[in-house]
Amino acid sequence: MIPTPSRSWPIILPAALLIAILPITHTVALRMVLLAVTLGLAVHAWLREPTPPLPARKTLLLWAAIAVASLAWSVDREYSRGEVANEIGYAMAAYFGFFVLTRSEDDVRRIMLALIAGIVLTSTFGIASLLLHDDWRAGDSIGIGDRNAFSTTISLACVALMLLLANRRIAPLSPVALWFVLALALTAASLTLNRTMWPALGAAAIVFLLAHNASRLGSRRNRLVALLLVVLIAGISAAQFFVASTIKRSEQSASQGVVTAVMRDERILIWKYALHRAADRPLYGYGYGRGILRKDFRARMGHDLAWHAHNVFLNQAISLGIPGLAAYCLMLASLGAAFVRLTREEDALTRSFGAFGLALLTGMIVRSLADDTIVRENALLFWSLAGMALGAGTRRAAASTH
Repeated sequence: MIPTPSRSWPIILPAALLIAILPITHTVALRMVLLAVTLGLAVHAWLREPTPPLPARKTLLLWAAIAVASLAWSVDREYSRGEVANEIGYAMAAYFGFFVLTRSEDDVRRIMLALIAGIVLTSTFGIASLLLHDDWRAGDSIGIGDRNAFSTTISLACVALMLLLANRRIAPLSPVALWFVLALALTAASLTLNRTMWPALGAAAIVFLLAHNASRLGSRRNRLVALLLVVLIAGISAAQFFVASTIKRSEQSASQGVVTAVMRDERILIWKYALHRAADRPLYGYGYGRGILRKDFRARMGHDLAWHAHNVFLNQAISLGIPGLAAYCLMLASLGAAFVRLTREEDALTRSFGAFGLALLTGMIVRSLADDTIVRENALLFWSLAGMALGAGTRRAAASTH
């Protein structure tokens, strides 16, 4: 039996509280306090206790170093400095903190309970706001983020719910309660009418299904069942994408289909312009930050919402050039490799942590292809969950070899 270290619950409490408030707006000051406390506890534990090496640390440092170096030539140095702190500094603090502090099943359970509490609160707020006010009231004193931010939060949280539904031993609630939370979250997210959320969720669900059940796919019957489930998930995701596209483009006939909706999307024009700007500075970019050319984009596209490339890889190329884009891709690859290693372990729960991480990474990438919303609170959520899975998973893997 793999041992689970006995830890006092106050050690993981700041991290759990951070996860709980991330979906709630206007909590930035409290987030920073909780993140600082989490990081401080993690550093203390790292200095005093044996800790596995942080996965993907070398490629993360390379990417961060290029971003910091870009401050020397950034066209907007103050903006780039703020973006480096927010999107790399704080995110890496969360990743390190959760990796070091998440040591046992109890730690995972507490973090997941906190995430569920935050999702239930904000999902209920979002549904009630639309029913009572016919408006997505993201600007209230306490509430939810805008439609893109909230739908991204739900995309990440639903992957966590998949992990809990597949592993009752770490689930803080009963399966019935978890299914209710999932339904509530998806209902609220569907009201945002965000389209790219559905392909991201579908891709994440398919990856989790295949990775979590990889050991069972030896028989022809199980492979057939898996294929049918993959087709079902893909079909549901495509249908939801179509519904959201049709509602958002009510003037367009539904018979024109999803492909037409995509081809007419303004993102095509934004991507073309982004490629043109990236090609102007292919070696070093314009300085770190997805909105480094926000004035140029707004002037070219003609409205305020089109202020960046709406694709994380194009934004990396514009910000940091080809070297920065390559470093970012290497970082994602090394993070994925760390999760793959967990899926090859003998322990079932360790494999499940690996499957969860791969699904989380897949959902993040797919969600970022047509937008770049894994930022601020969602970047903290992504890196916290990644650190949690790797922290618990690598320790279980190490314990199983002794």
